[in-house]
Amino acid sequence: MRRQSVKMAVVGGAIAIVVLFGIDMATSGVERINGPIDQQQALPVDPLPSEDGLGLDPEREGLIREAEQMIERLKAEQAQASAEEQSENERLPGMPDLSEQSTVNKLADGTAGFLQSLSSRSIRFVVSIFDSVTD
Repeated sequence: MRRQSVKMAVVGGAIAIVVLFGIDMATSGVERINGPIDQQQALPVDPLPSEDGLGLDPEREGLIREAEQMIERLKAEQAQASAEEQSENERLPGMPDLSEQSTVNKLADGTAGFLQSLSSRSIRFVVSIFDSVTD
């Protein structure tokens, strides 16, 4: 009986060392690619521009307004083109529209997103546990 508990303690210790080493390697790899992770690197938020203008010189304000008008014009043209295309692609009643994704694809995308967020949160949780143990 005593011999079995010593083996289990050695195996548990070996597993803990391997997991800690793996976490250290993963952290160094992520830091090498993305840079060090600091929680205090929040970017300052600029205040919203005032109603009377953007606070820029008149030439730049004119260019910005011109660009906004062009964007609005392009949006209107795109909406008109999509309405024309939709009227051209009238389908028979009861026939499915093949241009949109199927329900199975939508469900698979949602499940994949959920599993990805779940795995990243669980990895962060495990890393935080081992980080608090090692510090």
